[in-house]
Amino acid sequence: MTEPSAQPSPPGSFDELIIEYRKLRHDVNNSLAAMMAHAELAERRPDYVPKLIEIVLERSQLTVEQMAVFHEKMEKFKIAKGR
Repeated sequence: MTEPSAQPSPPGSFDELIIEYRKLRHDVNNSLAAMMAHAELAERRPDYVPKLIEIVLERSQLTVEQMAVFHEKMEKFKIAKGR
């Protein structure tokens, strides 16, 4: 017997916002892990410091952009719900 398929959440729903938050959290954790790994490598190999700087600048800018996009979605959700 097959189970009925789950109904997709309407656009702008709370469920959709939670999914976006989980993606953001995952991406931020990945960026931080990459930065930490490169920092550890740079401790052992000082010649690696320029690469570390490059990666930190790239990843931190990407994280700021992702957080801004999520914040915008969260604000739209609040406005749509009258909060």
